[in-house]
Amino acid sequence: MPSLRLDSPDIGRLLLRLSLGLALLIHGLTKLILPAQLIAVAGLLQDVGLPTVLAYATLIAEIGGSLMILLGWRARLGGIVVAIDIGFAVALAYLPRALDLTPEGGWALELPAILFAVAMTIVALGSGRIALRPD
Repeated sequence: MPSLRLDSPDIGRLLLRLSLGLALLIHGLTKLILPAQLIAVAGLLQDVGLPTVLAYATLIAEIGGSLMILLGWRARLGGIVVAIDIGFAVALAYLPRALDLTPEGGWALELPAILFAVAMTIVALGSGRIALRPD
């Protein structure tokens, strides 16, 4: 196996996986540690007529999908799971602000858009060689 260089595409894939995986893992763990966060998601689901039990799907997607991405075990599948989770978050919580700017001058959907783009990049590129199960 050839050695990995610092400019290796596999290093880039690892950095993408670590960035997205850690960011969303924190979101998931927050919902686990602070039940009010999970209850808020359930409320958003209820407001649009969806079953509140789907709030647990966000918890599973954010923790499970993040761990898949972080570890590089079925990272592409983890990326799809996370992208779907982000898509629902945008539809439920961010869509009404889709054209808004933040007080700092950024786009209101900036963070979810970047997270979605990184998730889809992982789906497209796979985990790279620095992974439990390279894909």
